[in-house]
Amino acid sequence: MGPQPVITHHGEFTVIGFSIVIRNEEGYRKCPEFWNDYAQRYARLFQTMKPETPEEQAVFENKIGEYAVCRCLKSEGQDGAFEYMICGEYRGGAVPEGMKLLTLPASDWAEFRCKGALPKSLQDLYTAAYGSWLKDHPEYQALGIDIEAYAPGNPAAPDYECALIIPVKKAVE
Repeated sequence: MGPQPVITHHGEFTVIGFSIVIRNEEGYRKCPEFWNDYAQRYARLFQTMKPETPEEQAVFENKIGEYAVCRCLKSEGQDGAFEYMICGEYRGGAVPEGMKLLTLPASDWAEFRCKGALPKSLQDLYTAAYGSWLKDHPEYQALGIDIEAYAPGNPAAPDYECALIIPVKKAVE
């Protein structure tokens, strides 16, 4: 018996952030690399908490890094790839060059929690959620988007907590 999610409903919301396209087979390597690049790029901001540019202002005000969104690109003709977006909930304001907005639809959410150092704990959770839970629960269909939710703290700590949220819909019976 794998991980068991909490099923909730969430309204539509918009995120803002930075995105890249990654081949499926490279995800477990490229996603952490993207996070490392992001952390290095904004290290000064994260230490001072004083934005100096419009881009840093958007990162700070929208809490970019609170989420990551994975969006399947199969319907856009890029089978075998996904868009990975380091983001935060959009709170309004300018969208600096290099950032984008993405609106996530209202849906039920299957929210899985995990504890442990990243990226392994979250990668193991992805494998379990998609490898067993969704297969064992055909009453739910994934919408081709998932959301990683990060809490404050040290992501390398063995007790770090985060969540994988899979927007789902009830399958037609």
